Amino acid sequence: MRRVGAWGRRGVTVALSCALLGCGESRHTPPADAGGSGAPFVEDPRGEPGQLLVLDGLGLPFANFQVLVDDTVVTTDANGFAPLPSVGTTYDVSMVVAGGAETFRGMRARAPVFQFDFWSSLDEGAYVDLNIPLPALAGDQEFVYTAGASDAGPFEEVSSNPPDIGREQVATGAYWPPALPVTTFSAEAFLVDTDDSGVYLGFSSYASQTFDVTSGDELVWSPVFGASPFATKPIHVDFTLPPGATTPYYQAFVTEPSGREGYLSDLGAVAKGDLLVPDLPGAVFTVSGTASSADGTLSFAATAGGVHTGDSVTLEVHDGPVVLGPDNDAAVSADTDFSWSGRDGDVYELELETLRPDYSVFVYDIVTAEPTERIPDLSLLGVPFPEGQLYWETEALENLPAVDAYAAGTLSNAWSWTEQRHAAVAH
Repeated sequence: MRRVGAWGRRGVTVALSCALLGCGESRHTPPADAGGSGAPFVEDPRGEPGQLLVLDGLGLPFANFQVLVDDTVVTTDANGFAPLPSVGTTYDVSMVVAGGAETFRGMRARAPVFQFDFWSSLDEGAYVDLNIPLPALAGDQEFVYTAGASDAGPFEEVSSNPPDIGREQVATGAYWPPALPVTTFSAEAFLVDTDDSGVYLGFSSYASQTFDVTSGDELVWSPVFGASPFATKPIHVDFTLPPGATTPYYQAFVTEPSGREGYLSDLGAVAKGDLLVPDLPGAVFTVSGTASSADGTLSFAATAGGVHTGDSVTLEVHDGPVVLGPDNDAAVSADTDFSWSGRDGDVYELELETLRPDYSVFVYDIVTAEPTERIPDLSLLGVPFPEGQLYWETEALENLPAVDAYAAGTLSNAWSWTEQRHAAVAH
């Protein structure tokens, strides 16, 4: 259930729409040790007092689903609700889903909402595939593109990764709920002039194509380029990073009213500067910056959404967690404390990836406001204690009001994470 801005930290993830927390009637200031940003606690208006609600990535009920609340297992009804057992001031919630488990420590909501970022309600979605043969490039030119389906709105998932060096074509496409009335798919492409270091100078050539489609179509498009009708305009970016961090790398991702999405600009590694982008009608950009600590043990990222051409964007991320234990390659057990340095107001996600003896992978995502955690006991959900090899890392999520907000689908816009460590589960 990673919810760290428009980009996941290992590549583009075009997130499905997640409703953010709204203004409910029940408010109180969380206690100092509750974690989160310290903003007034807000019950999610989608919830019902005394009930927990589980939703999928479309906001539809996740029915007949088991949830572990402290030591009690409840099952959601057809509307995604289940009774919230009698709990203390804070409580823990765990769920097993999609090859892993989600655990939320220190929940406080009395009407908690959990929203996943996949489509639990769909057996299979509708899709279109598009292959684009890469055109001949002159000098230091680069090729970029966007793609998307009409009438899918925020519910489509677009594959729009930058073309890899040495490949002869790029593969893209879109995936959406079959009930949506998608009849057209479109793509556009630019030839970008760059300097010898790869910094964008301008979008000189343009091509676009719209296709009438039905689900399952496999399309091929060879762009025929002409002069670009769009002016090239800047988005100014700056990134406030911890002392000693490497020079950041910036990118811009665009979403257009047509449903097209994709990477359209990068600035390379500079302290600050202008991301040059085409001034597309109605386009909205998400700007991201990434960097690392000088020794490579920490990575940093931040995003800003709702950006338009001509805007100035300042990204900021604070120093990240430093692992305190266990040591790399250590033997771990149910009593092992995974711990790291903390910062007031951050929410943390400990990711434990277990490689089982049969080579299957099971991932534990544990979300907490505390800088220490253990492998959770999920036996009541039918999950045995892990065996074999384990790989783990910790992520600090900034600007979240509480663990509850993360569970309900609120995104972090600044985060940092440790390098991955290895352990072996002791028997």
